[in-house]
Amino acid sequence: MTRAVVFANGDCTKTAALTIADIVSDDYLVCVDGGIYHCLAAGKQPNLMVGDFDSIDSTVSALIAQNNIKCVRFPPVKDASDLELTLQTLCDLPINEVLLL
Repeated sequence: MTRAVVFANGDCTKTAALTIADIVSDDYLVCVDGGIYHCLAAGKQPNLMVGDFDSIDSTVSALIAQNNIKCVRFPPVKDASDLELTLQTLCDLPINEVLLL
């Protein structure tokens, strides 16, 4: 792995995400909790989900389970944000570059 493209939750359009990211097949796609909605809207499936999953509805939860997407879950009450925990998680992977959307 070389580059992680991290989809955070927030305001973003499908066009903006794809244009900024210029995602290629070798990219490791990571979603921070509700960031999965941006990833899915861009027509992509994440390799990794990180967060407390408080922003995800039951339909997306089922999609995550059906597609065996790797998940790193944290409790809702914590001292760090989901984004911070995602970046810490990526430190343990062979990533050379992180693009945060």
